[in-house]
This record gives sequence, structure tokens and C-alpha cells, in this order.
Amino acid sequence: MSDANIEANKKINEIFIDDTDPFIETDYNLNDYFFNFRDYETLFPKYQNQDGSFINKRRDIVRKKLLTINSELKKQLSHYNLYNHWAADRKPEYITSQIIRSEYNYKRLSWICLRYGKHKSDAIIEGSSAERYESFIKHACMQVSVVGDGIQIGLFHATAKGAIDRDFLKKGKIDTLKDEIHQEIKNLQGEQLIWHIYDPQSDTSIHKFVIDKEDPYSFIDFYKKYDKEGYESFCIYHISPNDEYLKTKESIIQIAKEKISKLTPLYNLMTWRINNK
Repeated sequence: MSDANIEANKKINEIFIDDTDPFIETDYNLNDYFFNFRDYETLFPKYQNQDGSFINKRRDIVRKKLLTINSELKKQLSHYNLYNHWAADRKPEYITSQIIRSEYNYKRLSWICLRYGKHKSDAIIEGSSAERYESFIKHACMQVSVVGDGIQIGLFHATAKGAIDRDFLKKGKIDTLKDEIHQEIKNLQGEQLIWHIYDPQSDTSIHKFVIDKEDPYSFIDFYKKYDKEGYESFCIYHISPNDEYLKTKESIIQIAKEKISKLTPLYNLMTWRINNK
């Protein structure tokens, strides 16, 4: 894009700018990037509470791009015992998070993600259903998410309500596993990861544990103090839209695999399975 075109687009954007927009189109040159400005804009606050064919078509474009990533990434993550939703073969719409507003996203669509979690044999007790959308998302998983200001890769540990792995830790395992968890947090220093305690009602991260800066041996104290029913709990690596990691589908798969592989030992420690209850 020429300097003249950039300047012209900037003036046009200033006419339509929304104060809640994380960035405007001319902030980043996303020509030839896998995700473009329209993809991120689809998840800006001004569209998060909207319905209708216009915005749903744009959400579906983002979803389809994620599905092309998943086609390769799911093979690589299976080596870490991480898989798509248990019913994904029969219900491929379960591979990503929903692209319509619902109770699961608090009627606010601010992200679209891929999820990779436990194998069905590790998590489904006889008589339980693997077919429901919510049966998988109550368990901790790894996520690759498109959000309004970039891409997030990380460990999503607990939904706000009824999280299986929060209960697993809170009912005695957290003290047993304390030393091992602290060692894994220490191993993650330098990876630019932040653990968030997030209030989905207000769409706000209310407490943060910046792994690169905090004492890793204080993590369990942080977790015990702030992680509670009603809040989401997750550890993420955030990537800005113009980062070279996001240039191509292949580079996104590479960084996703790299970060998820480093988070997997912590994930395995902090999650319930049938054989470790």
C-alpha cells in the first residue's frame, strides 16, 4: 500500500472510528497476512452484541480460516494427547467455539477459537454424554483464539460455572501437586505468558499473574486467593496482528504448537482424568 493510499485510508477511517475499536486499519499493514483487518474487526466491541447475516457471514469466514489451521494442527497436537471435541467427527461445528451469541459466550461474541483437550476415554464416565457441546468445554483445554486485537494461544483451565478441573484442584489435589505446579510455572518463565482471572459478566481480567515477572513459587497462593466459581481462569500468550508469527497459516501452526507443547506439562498436572481422580 502506497503512502498516499495509507494516508487516504486513515482519513476515511477517522470518519467511521469507534472509540472502542482496539485499532484501525492503517495501524498495521496486514497485506498478505493470514488474518486481515476485517477478521479482527469482526470481533471488535461494536459487533460483539450484534446478530444478522452480515456479521454472521464475517464470523463464519474467521471460523473457516481456523478450520484450515485445525486440519494440520490437530494431527500435531494428538502427539501430546490433545484432541478436538469428542463429537467433532459427527458435529464438525464443535471444532470451534460458537459463532452465534449464546449463553456460553454470555451473548457477547468477542472471540472465536479452536479447542484441544482430553481424549474421550480419559474423561467420559460410563453413562455420560459426549455429544453435548458443553460436555467438552467444562474440561480444561488448549485454545487458539482470534480476538479483536490479535491471536491468543494458551491453556484455558476453567469455565465460570461447573469447571471439572477447578473442582479437581480445589478438592485436595492443589496442595498435593503444589511443588510440581510451581516447578512448571518456573519452567514457563521467558515465554510471555499471563494467567488471568477473568470476569465474563463484565468482560474484564480482574487479576493477573505475569509469569515472567512473578515469583513462580507464589502461584498457588495467587490461584487459591483469586480463582473462584463465577470467574474464568486461563493462561495465555498474546500475539499482535502484525507479528511475523501470524503471517501465514504455517507460521501460526508453528507458534501454536510451540506454545502448547510448553504448556502441556502444566496442563497435565492441573487436569482430572478418570485414572487420576
